[in-house]
Amino acid sequence: EASDNLVSDEYESSETNFTASEEEEDPLPDPDQVKERMTNVISTLTKSFQSVRGSEPTPELFDAISVDVYGSKSPLSSVAQVLIQSPTRAILSCFDPSTAAAVRDAVRDSGMNFNPQLGDGGDVVVPIPKVSNETRVAIAKQLGGMAEKAKMRIRNIRRSAMEEVKLGKDGKL
Repeated sequence: EASDNLVSDEYESSETNFTASEEEEDPLPDPDQVKERMTNVISTLTKSFQSVRGSEPTPELFDAISVDVYGSKSPLSSVAQVLIQSPTRAILSCFDPSTAAAVRDAVRDSGMNFNPQLGDGGDVVVPIPKVSNETRVAIAKQLGGMAEKAKMRIRNIRRSAMEEVKLGKDGKL
């Protein structure tokens, strides 16, 4: 952990040596922690992008759906397997056929404008309509808003780290 301090390699090779007590008193933020917080924001944004419908459907499109089964809410992935049969059709293969109606209701009520139908043997067939130009504009607007929120979160992380550095430099910490 001593190598994870704020001293660069250039300064480590110089004659100046820092003791452990001086490093512990350093009020500056750890750059690795700041970078990790920013990376977490980006990975969260990436995951949220996967749940937005693009031109071609993916199984991640259904990840945000939770199903009310067995008296509690469960993620769709724990109740059914998502298979993309074609660009206009998805099959949700329920592990327990008795949960098919609950899965159909959850997909219908998810707000993605899908009209699922019960199929054979506990399957739920989800016809996926082609993306219209109006829908593309709405999706682009939604993605832009999500990206802007992530940018604001990263700016706030950076700003708070810079304020800590400034206070530490002024000796106010």
